Amino acid sequence: MQTQTLSIKKQLAKGVRVLDLRLNHSRDELLLFHGPVDQRKNFRQVLQVVCRFLVENPNEFVLVRIKKEGVPLLPHRFPFDEQVLGDLTVECGARFFECTTVPTVSQAQGRIIVLQNFEGVSVGIPWTDCCVQDDFWVLSCTVSPLRAKLNAAIAHAKKAAESTDKTLFVNFLSATGGCTPFQMSRFIKPAFFKKFKILPVGITMCDFV
Repeated sequence: MQTQTLSIKKQLAKGVRVLDLRLNHSRDELLLFHGPVDQRKNFRQVLQVVCRFLVENPNEFVLVRIKKEGVPLLPHRFPFDEQVLGDLTVECGARFFECTTVPTVSQAQGRIIVLQNFEGVSVGIPWTDCCVQDDFWVLSCTVSPLRAKLNAAIAHAKKAAESTDKTLFVNFLSATGGCTPFQMSRFIKPAFFKKFKILPVGITMCDFV
């Protein structure tokens, strides 16, 4: 199911600094999928775009959440975690910042940082260390379930603003179920950002940026 209309290059140009990548291990390639839907792009192609952006914008940094998607298609030479690490090393080199805790801005500048949502060799900040709101199932496109999702996102943003530790907060505005991702985005995004006079703390993940 489609959740974006802009290319990754255009998303980065618009100010997106976190990418949510779901990877299906197909033989010796990591392919982008959303559930069963092939995004017709592979992990290395995405890394090339991101690292090119960082070369051109050395004061910026990009976080990439990597999640294992689907059932691996055998055979492949390396397990999923090693394939991820190998692709990051080959395509990004020193621009890949292999950290397991939240870095400072100066440490992160010019680098790509992984939010690791898979098991195996450590390549980034564990997803389990993040505080995540991802109530992704909305039963119908009616006011009550839509508002419940909106309220969950608002409450999580307030929790992030009140936090005094170094926990990384991730807040998903996206959802599916009774609504398409586009219908959800059209309702949630304007109402969410209208609630805050300044940008919410932490990471806010949106469909159709």
